Amino acid sequence: MKIITTNNHLLRPLYQTIETTYAEATIDIQSEDKAIEKLITGEYDAAIVSPYVYSNIGNEFDYKIVKTNLLITEDFTGDFSINVRKGLRNLNSCYTEIDNK
Repeated sequence: MKIITTNNHLLRPLYQTIETTYAEATIDIQSEDKAIEKLITGEYDAAIVSPYVYSNIGNEFDYKIVKTNLLITEDFTGDFSINVRKGLRNLNSCYTEIDNK
């Protein structure tokens, strides 16, 4: 799995253990401008980026950031997960029984 991120120090806790935990993962750390250029190519499986970078990589048909509450965990906790079928191309709805206060 190829993952790109930026040299923004605030993102480090989100990716610092990925390569040691998952042997198949590689992290490519770039400047924000270079990350934007590389993300447009589509050569990465995942990205850990700031809202600024994310807002610069899409086009009119891509999903956009929806302002809402956010759940962040530093490691797998088992508190919350979303499972999708392998090869799923569209997600029409999402549901959880967790009370969002």
